[in-house]
Amino acid sequence: MTDIDLLPTDIDGDLRDNVRALLAERAPAQDVARVYDEPDFDAPAVDAGIFEELELAGLVIPEADGGDGAGLSAAGTVASELGRVPAPSQFLSSAVTASRIVFRAAAAERRTGADGPAHKLMRRLATDGTTAALAMDVTARKWTGSLHVSANTAGPSAADDPLEPGRTVELIGIVHGVADAHRADLLVVPARTVGGALVIAVANASDAHIHTFASIDETRRLSEVKLAGIRARVIAVGDGAQRALERALLDTLAVLACEQSGIVDAAFDAGLAYVKERRQFGRTIGSYQAIKHRLAQSWIVANQMRAAATAAVRSVDAADAGTVSRTDAAIAVRTASAYAKAHTSRIVEEVLQFHGGNGMTWEFPIHLLLKRAKLDEVMIGGAEAQRDALGRLIDL
Repeated sequence: MTDIDLLPTDIDGDLRDNVRALLAERAPAQDVARVYDEPDFDAPAVDAGIFEELELAGLVIPEADGGDGAGLSAAGTVASELGRVPAPSQFLSSAVTASRIVFRAAAAERRTGADGPAHKLMRRLATDGTTAALAMDVTARKWTGSLHVSANTAGPSAADDPLEPGRTVELIGIVHGVADAHRADLLVVPARTVGGALVIAVANASDAHIHTFASIDETRRLSEVKLAGIRARVIAVGDGAQRALERALLDTLAVLACEQSGIVDAAFDAGLAYVKERRQFGRTIGSYQAIKHRLAQSWIVANQMRAAATAAVRSVDAADAGTVSRTDAAIAVRTASAYAKAHTSRIVEEVLQFHGGNGMTWEFPIHLLLKRAKLDEVMIGGAEAQRDALGRLIDL
């Protein structure tokens, strides 16, 4: 495997500084906490800054299709800063997951020499403020077609009535636990025909019945999405659709590991600041050896997590460039994800213990980090699922 440089670049540093400055202004802890008291509050100023002012909607979309072509590494930098807050944002769901599915679907078009619906959709996501969400349960370990293409549009089998990108179909079914569907303009929907063929179709979110429900992390709201025969345009079919979903899943896991790294970094910083100020028995609690040891262990985990997450996103970029194999990139992603999912909540809980009783109050923002950590822990499968996938990759 080609060595992956883990050192931050000047571009990464500038991007991190810009996003951090924006979030400091738009997403202070007291505003983020409002999503738990005011169900209709979504901190819209955050995404206005991310998508419109910093123009990061097209970060992972090629320049030829209207994007920045910055790759997954840049998306990981943004995600780590969003994890530090943690801010309500559609960045992961739209600018990463949905965009990468469309990007991967467009690769199949590119092999046929066609500039089809996936390319056109990429340009919309990158340039005109359109947002999208994947119509899948966030806890699903694999992305498959859990919804159905109506028999009226797909026929009894893929052989009898082949589907092509660009065709309009009708979608039927219900998906639970869809992230950010209530704010998305479009839904990216993996579905199966009556004959079992996999398709990826895109529908207007306004045509679906979307009902949000309470979850542990209200900054990344989950919804039940019901599709009652709504019309959608196919962007990928068969093997191309399967490959697009599998690769986009790994892309999302890599960026999610970066977000989890940001959560741990923020928790460590908060814990270190607190133990330097909190006094007990005439001295700061940070001067006690037991606290020092626990902080040192947390610092080690935070640095290991950051390195693994960086290796994951840069390995995917290298695989796209042809300098690293897809298998090696997948190993890096699953390794980073397994480590992050095993340790993120544990480190945040450790920091909460440093705060004593104060850690259970809303005056200290550690609870926001813990709630995001708990949801991220189960998104696209937990640590066990990642280790299982990793074991298959390395023939264990």
